[in-house]
Amino acid sequence: MPTTDPRKPVRVVYAYAAKGGRGRLLARLSQGALELERLEVPFSFRSRPEGEGREASYAAVTALARRLGAMGLRRVELLGPDAKLAEDVVTRRRLPDGLNVPYITLGCVMNRFLEGRIGLADPAALLALRGEARYRRSA
Repeated sequence: MPTTDPRKPVRVVYAYAAKGGRGRLLARLSQGALELERLEVPFSFRSRPEGEGREASYAAVTALARRLGAMGLRRVELLGPDAKLAEDVVTRRRLPDGLNVPYITLGCVMNRFLEGRIGLADPAALLALRGEARYRRSA
């Protein structure tokens, strides 16, 4: 990966596909106008009725954050397709019971960064990433 400015966050746009407890996430890392790297991150999850089908989203972002931390990144902005997940993190609203543990796990992983944000990606950036990965849609 090219050298990054440690004072500025690395922007990570990601999309994922998941089915049957397994998934694959594709991410594009950039800082300013400089594209740094592309990552593919496998992940797994357990679906539960009380999780309302959102466990894959939490598992995907948690796996991505772990990978970025292992790469030594300290400031990240994770932008993906799940508006509900972004709202969960920003508003700290009450979650379905099945998401409490995934939410806490994600929070613990994100707290390892000096600066870590989760948000919703620009639709055009997601479309380009999905097309590149030959995804038809994110799960």
